[in-house]
Amino acid sequence: MQRKRLLALTLSIAGITSLPMTAAHADDEGAFLPRLVVSSTIPANGDLNPYGVTFVPQGFPGGGAIAPRDVMISNFNNSNNLQGTGTTIVKLTPNGVVAPSVPVGSSGNAATFFTSPLAGLTTALGVLQRGFVIVGNLPTTDGTSNTLSHGSLQVIDRKGKLVATLNDPVFLDSPWDLTINDNGDQAQVFVSNVLSGTVSRLDLAVGQSNVTVLHKTVIAMGYAHRFDPAALVLGPTGLAYDKATDILCVASTADNKIFAVSHAGKTTSLGSTTGT
Repeated sequence: MQRKRLLALTLSIAGITSLPMTAAHADDEGAFLPRLVVSSTIPANGDLNPYGVTFVPQGFPGGGAIAPRDVMISNFNNSNNLQGTGTTIVKLTPNGVVAPSVPVGSSGNAATFFTSPLAGLTTALGVLQRGFVIVGNLPTTDGTSNTLSHGSLQVIDRKGKLVATLNDPVFLDSPWDLTINDNGDQAQVFVSNVLSGTVSRLDLAVGQSNVTVLHKTVIAMGYAHRFDPAALVLGPTGLAYDKATDILCVASTADNKIFAVSHAGKTTSLGSTTGT
């Protein structure tokens, strides 16, 4: 197995102006977190532990339940705070409406966009500009690693209707995070699999009413991965893709390192298949 080379990265924080932020008080000079609370993420079923977060992009088609600049959030835990049991994607809109905070285990007021038939919605959350939301899951039955089972990717239309469930024990055994290279009617979805220590790429054809998988490829493997009593599982997690250089950066949580996968959008040699 081949581990991709380590990059020494200098990270910077870019200002995001889609939602208003207030400055910290003078006596908190240097504090990183602003004081403004955008909204609670707890929906009516009480799901907890927000994991994935993404914006709906400009140019996203109208006529649905979400619109450009909406923020989508996936919940990993249920109302009993058991990991791998949450089933909801909620939406926050940039209109100043705030869902009030509620006690843990109580129902909330965050607007539910989608309730999944599969449990444990992860950080693998993204939006395709032609009108679809993609979310991964990694389920448990009791909130512990003893009952972890394989996950999948679900494709949801802009009205919150499930249109496809993608299962594959090789390429999608445990979707933990994802990022998208979106080119309209064609897209590449990069997925980190936390149970196997791999990263896969799905090449998609994106239509008006459906998404078709054209090709699946394992583009990197060998990342450290293990069960963890507190975090449930550790392995490759956060992903960021630079289209200009065709480099995918992978945050390898169990290694405490960031790796760079070169030729991420073109690699075919590690393992691939065509069709679904």
